[in-house]
Amino acid sequence: MLTLNEKRALALNAFLAAIKAADPKTAIETHLSKWLEEEGANVSSIIPIAVGKAAIPLMQGLLSVIPSERLRQKGLVITNRENQMNIDGAEVLVASHPLPDEQGLMATQKLIEIISNASDEDHILFCVSGGASAMLPAPLGGISLADKIATTDLLLASGADIVSVNTVRKHLSNIKGGGVVKLAAPARITSFVLSDVIGDDLSAIASGPTVADETTFQDAESILRQFKIWDKVPQSVRDVLGAAAEETLKPDDPRLSLTQNHLIGSNAVSVEAAKNYLSEAGVELLETLYPLEGNAREEAVALVSAVADIPSTDQVSAFVTGGETTVSLVGDGKGGRNQEFTLAFMLYAMEKRLPHEWVCLSGGTDGRDGPTDAAGGLIDKDSFMRMMKKTRNPVAELENNNAYEALKASEDLIMTGGTGTNVADIQIVLI
Repeated sequence: MLTLNEKRALALNAFLAAIKAADPKTAIETHLSKWLEEEGANVSSIIPIAVGKAAIPLMQGLLSVIPSERLRQKGLVITNRENQMNIDGAEVLVASHPLPDEQGLMATQKLIEIISNASDEDHILFCVSGGASAMLPAPLGGISLADKIATTDLLLASGADIVSVNTVRKHLSNIKGGGVVKLAAPARITSFVLSDVIGDDLSAIASGPTVADETTFQDAESILRQFKIWDKVPQSVRDVLGAAAEETLKPDDPRLSLTQNHLIGSNAVSVEAAKNYLSEAGVELLETLYPLEGNAREEAVALVSAVADIPSTDQVSAFVTGGETTVSLVGDGKGGRNQEFTLAFMLYAMEKRLPHEWVCLSGGTDGRDGPTDAAGGLIDKDSFMRMMKKTRNPVAELENNNAYEALKASEDLIMTGGTGTNVADIQIVLI
């Protein structure tokens, strides 16, 4: 029988195994080596680009595989500040996440300049990872960066899922929804994608800069209306969506023949890695719903209900799942969807009076949960009392969307720092 602390350590190590399985450098080296032997055997004049939270290790892997004499120019990297570092052979530019900023706008203008000047003799290797959608702001004419930031802020606070958020972003951008393909033609593009989207829809990852888009301006408007923010977004956004000018790149566009997209990592792969770690440690794996994509509090309640149905035994068992939940902001506190998930799990577990010696982990594989420095939370049945001793009422903190301060008080925050990868979230419950 494991102690509570031993279960906490086991859950954390399984989470770290999930992150390791999404290592971008290893993934790109494996896939790029195969590409170089086959389709890329005779390719020269390569333009290397990497964008998103995993852009640094993706570019490092690319430069370690592609012979320097095949590169037309040094690489371009656009990533968030937490993951920034210098790379020999590449220019590294920073951009903000989850909200775009002026630096991201300037970085995107540099990207547009490079791909727009590519010729039919050039081959762009475009490495994409989560977070790139916010880091590549290129607003359509008439929309200012401030207007786009305001719209993104409203979407994120509305509880809209990432697919809905990106549908709107595509129709406010020159680069998303296949915009890179439009700008780069007649150059060829081979895109390597590290997925942070559940289900691995390539058109949704980073808002699909090199992928055809089947959504429309009308779809974008409908999403803003569905989440009751149409009347709150800036007038310029309503004007652009209402005008429905040139659509995003559609599946029948002939320029798509110049582009290939390869998936190199995903949430499902990381979930399996966490399961394998626990299985090798002698933990019994229990069936659970996958993926978790609804409201964080509601998904936490559903997982507690699943735990409640399991009889207590001496055998250590685990629920392992993943996904990307959402949060509806009603308070002005600090936190993220993973922190909110764990706090809600704890409170409902107490309400259900779970008989188990349980621990619950929910963490973002990028090491950043919402606008905080924590990856998520790792709580147990004693967390409530630790919070109360520090005068933190978890019920009030949850209602104020202030999970960060509650988990900080109970010393239950997961602090990994930026991991350099991003394949959404992992949830682990040990009983």
